[in-house]
Amino acid sequence: MKTFFLAAGLGTRLRPFTETTAKPAIPFLGLPQILYPYFISQELGSDSFIYNTHHNPESVNNVFKTFNIPAVSHFEEKILNSGGGLCHARKSLIDEEHFLLMNADTLFIYDKPDIIKTILKQHISENRLATLFTISKDGCGLDFTGLQADQNKNLIQAGLIKDLYPDLADEEKKLKSNNFSHFIGFYIFSNRIFSYLSNQPDNLIYDILLKIPKSSNPNSTDQKICIEKLENVSWYELGTIKDYKTSHLMLSKLTESDKDSSFTRTHTYFKTKHPDLYPFQNKIEQQILRSI
Repeated sequence: MKTFFLAAGLGTRLRPFTETTAKPAIPFLGLPQILYPYFISQELGSDSFIYNTHHNPESVNNVFKTFNIPAVSHFEEKILNSGGGLCHARKSLIDEEHFLLMNADTLFIYDKPDIIKTILKQHISENRLATLFTISKDGCGLDFTGLQADQNKNLIQAGLIKDLYPDLADEEKKLKSNNFSHFIGFYIFSNRIFSYLSNQPDNLIYDILLKIPKSSNPNSTDQKICIEKLENVSWYELGTIKDYKTSHLMLSKLTESDKDSSFTRTHTYFKTKHPDLYPFQNKIEQQILRSI
């Protein structure tokens, strides 16, 4: 199975540290950020890797070269967002009936991969068009955007409840928020998705998935877009200096923990496979931690 990593952002919220290094290449607790989703995708069965670049592309390319990971890169002269970026990488993915897509700069942690593997099998057996992974998060849909699913897990809406349902009373909005969950930057796609994409700077969720007409056949799965809300999964934001520092503090002791999680397995894997590189020394990580 193939995995496509979205790594072409500007990292504006982490400036000035992203002026010379793309955010996915900036280390977090001794590993370039893109190696966290890389390990997860590998653990889920992926054996072929593709990624896009734009800002400071060599810094991302060097991560794969340094850690001796064969991967195909797609450089974007202008940022194409998630939808356009995926379309731009079409030639590397179109021959794969189903593939994973992951943000290269966010971190989520689970214990065992069994639940995700089961969902992957279900996605394939049902021949879904797309599966999006989410988690429960306080304030989702109310204080920040979320994804809304119906009782059958179908994607309905995305955004803020106050914008989507402006006529609801406050109590009704709180009740409605039970159907909203937080997207963790992880998809499974059928290669049929390429028939809906263009080489334009589109957002996969807002500009593509939410605009796909629903099938008139209730038994059809050709256009089925499902939300899978994961339990016992922790998600960490690394996008701003404050969030980076907070997540660093929360997870710093976990790298040496005997607790079995995807995070500790990631560190064990790179410590064992690349003892000469682990921990990956880079001044930027210490500069971020010392910044005011």
